[in-house]
Amino acid sequence: MAPWSVLETPMAKIHQHLCAFHVVADEHGRQIESHHYCSCVSPEFHQCIIYDSDKPNARLIGIEYLISENKFNELPAQEKQYWHSHKYEVESGVLIQMHASGIEGPVPENKERDMMSAIHQTFGKVIHTWNIDQHPDLPLGPPSLMMSYTKPEMVDWEQVKRRDAEQKVNTQERSKIRSTYLDLNYPKNMDADSWMQSARPVQFKPIESSLSENTHAGKSSNGH
Repeated sequence: MAPWSVLETPMAKIHQHLCAFHVVADEHGRQIESHHYCSCVSPEFHQCIIYDSDKPNARLIGIEYLISENKFNELPAQEKQYWHSHKYEVESGVLIQMHASGIEGPVPENKERDMMSAIHQTFGKVIHTWNIDQHPDLPLGPPSLMMSYTKPEMVDWEQVKRRDAEQKVNTQERSKIRSTYLDLNYPKNMDADSWMQSARPVQFKPIESSLSENTHAGKSSNGH
């Protein structure tokens, strides 16, 4: 018998499957369908692994961290530039909840209301380690800082329609229904989405650095 159980692994903690589209922070025409499989670290902090589909052969393309607005407001200004809001993504209906356990068919709209109400006022930091639109076979090159939609003009609606057809959902209908229960007066946090407020959004770029030889200064070879 194995000395450990699958119930004791991080994968067993995944309880949530969300589907949306991520946008490359400095190339808004590059929009990637992203399936988030998430676990709860605390009521104000979730962590997700991201695949390009919900199929058995899906490619692992990145990670996302979700935090509450309270946590976001506590971040240093320099750190906030890496984070995006979920306000429009939820209100537009583009973000949908899906079954985390492989159950066929869409999650009924009335079953995702609590989830969408909670995510509406959260913030995400997402990094794609595999740029599948440029390198479909292998995860080549540096990672990309990604963001989410903040306005309808950004959205590739044809791509959304294809997702909707495959998953048997209707983004526009979900948006209309969400307008009846979401707090649409919730103000946009102006400290988020700095990538939309600057002509020079941040992005990860490879640079040469210097190797520090003082990392373990004062420690012996056994770590003491």
